[in-house]
Amino acid sequence: MNIVTDRSKKERSSLFIPIYYSFISRGRTLKMLFGLYFLYTACLPMLFIELVYLHQNGLNQYISKIFPEHLAIYISLYFLFFLVYEIGYIYNDVISEKKEGVNTGRLHSSISDGLVYSSLAFRALLLLSAFGLLWLFYEWEHLYHFIAYNAVLLIAYHVHNSIPKPYRLVTIFYLRIYRVTYPVFFFLCAKGPLAYPIISYAVVLSAYNVLTYLGVNYEEFGLSESNIFSKYYHNCKTRTVFFITNIIILNCFGTILLSTGTKMLLGFVAFSSVYFLIQHAILRNSLMSTVKKASIREKDN
Repeated sequence: MNIVTDRSKKERSSLFIPIYYSFISRGRTLKMLFGLYFLYTACLPMLFIELVYLHQNGLNQYISKIFPEHLAIYISLYFLFFLVYEIGYIYNDVISEKKEGVNTGRLHSSISDGLVYSSLAFRALLLLSAFGLLWLFYEWEHLYHFIAYNAVLLIAYHVHNSIPKPYRLVTIFYLRIYRVTYPVFFFLCAKGPLAYPIISYAVVLSAYNVLTYLGVNYEEFGLSESNIFSKYYHNCKTRTVFFITNIIILNCFGTILLSTGTKMLLGFVAFSSVYFLIQHAILRNSLMSTVKKASIREKDN
């Protein structure tokens, strides 16, 4: 009884605390949270952006001035990302699930609709306050674009939560794009040549997520459990080939259309390829280690 009560208290408080709700409902562990919202999403664009600025400004200028400023921007944008993105999570986990008659177990049944709407209102006020601060202290010229960007995210999430699961392939595609672009939105506005390679990666990641969404929800789409889609997410080799080949194709196509950004695009292709090869090696070793541990346990039993 105490465990249930403790869980309910954590869930209630998480409704009003950005990031904590994602940890409670999706991440479960810091390692998983880190992977879902950083390592497999915005980490690659961030690293590439920092390498570009390091190359353009030199080590001393970068470390003393540029990196601290960028770090503050990333932290601020991540806070706002979770603040807004979790509005869709919360609405889906309580309101939409009740309408659909399903229970994923992400939130305890004692969470009332009134508490959910209160948390959504609280988050909306925080977001409006953040917009006000951006305007008051920074007079950011792209503020209106940022407001529209957030509005589209909320609209996409509303549509996503309002339609049957088989029709969510389109909305899941756009929602996943936000996981890549939101933390680096400032740099997409401020540095034109960086936009195309980062958006190309966001599109490839989102396409991959659509495939894994099919695999996870194979029954709703009339697929069998042994279907190849269900194996994409845990197949390191397939994952690596999918990302590298599609990023190469999109950026080579970009060099034809954007001749001024050729070096930037080719540099991103090289960097992203190395990034995914390293990630492949890490994931493969991690999976092999897990399999070995499982076999040792079976032998011991």
